[in-house]
Amino acid sequence: MRTLNFNCALITGGSGGIGRAMAEYLISQNKKVIIAGRTKSTLQSTAREIGAAAYYVLDTGRPDAIPGLIVQTTEVHPDLDCLIDNAGVQRPLQVLEMKAGAVSGEGGSGDRWERMGAVVMNVSSVPGYIPISVIKPGVQRDKSVAVVEIAPPMVATNLHRERTDPDDKKKEKNPNALSVDEFMESVIRESKEGKDVIGAGMSEKVVERWYNEFGGDYEKAVGTK
Repeated sequence: MRTLNFNCALITGGSGGIGRAMAEYLISQNKKVIIAGRTKSTLQSTAREIGAAAYYVLDTGRPDAIPGLIVQTTEVHPDLDCLIDNAGVQRPLQVLEMKAGAVSGEGGSGDRWERMGAVVMNVSSVPGYIPISVIKPGVQRDKSVAVVEIAPPMVATNLHRERTDPDDKKKEKNPNALSVDEFMESVIRESKEGKDVIGAGMSEKVVERWYNEFGGDYEKAVGTK
């Protein structure tokens, strides 16, 4: 399938939750996987347990650390041709205090990407599709790069670790929450269907409604129509 048209993937936030689940799936599909995350001990154990090719310590909340990782990984792994941009943390949503790009997740992105053909998977969040604005979070697209956006609903991971109740997205507290396995089932199914925007559970319906209402305006705003 088109979203698996690569050889080697780097997954940020790859030592647990959705990142680890995606790493395990890709390894089962005979892909080379490199994981990055904040905690060395967790990365070590995860890499050993799932058979990752390598791991790198990276806090995406420190943009100054990202260029060094890019240089290191591309020198050591010249076959690297897929980025799964998964790392993030979700804090309480305060709409009136939001700045563009600060809904969820942390980290920076370069002003310009030079690409030779690859796959980028951006794991965002379903709040990006709540109609606060026609312009949603996204990734600048390039014809030589396959760009896939994954918009998870509430999934039982540690994404809410900085909230008052870090377990408020677990199934026992929220019946709409998905387990990591349930989430991955949807991601795999929709990937096989060739979708480049992937939802799961309730987020699948939210994404569909957003595109029905705002898709045309969005395409015009970003200049793809």
